[in-house]
Amino acid sequence: MNYQIRPKGLFHENTHEYGNFIINLIAIKCEIEGIPIVSKHSKLIRLKRESLDSLIWAPTDIPAVEQLITEKV
Repeated sequence: MNYQIRPKGLFHENTHEYGNFIINLIAIKCEIEGIPIVSKHSKLIRLKRESLDSLIWAPTDIPAVEQLITEKV
């Protein structure tokens, strides 16, 4: 997407079992430098954190999304 990211630290870690496999999702807070350019996706949208629940998330993503929505900035 043609921009630089700088990791700022661990945000959330969640392990979710999907029956026959397990995913350990590690979410890291980052700073973005530059303007994202769409190259492999049809579009790119930005949402305010309180609007994130308007999307359909995979079960393993939901705890991190909920934490992001309720986090005090």
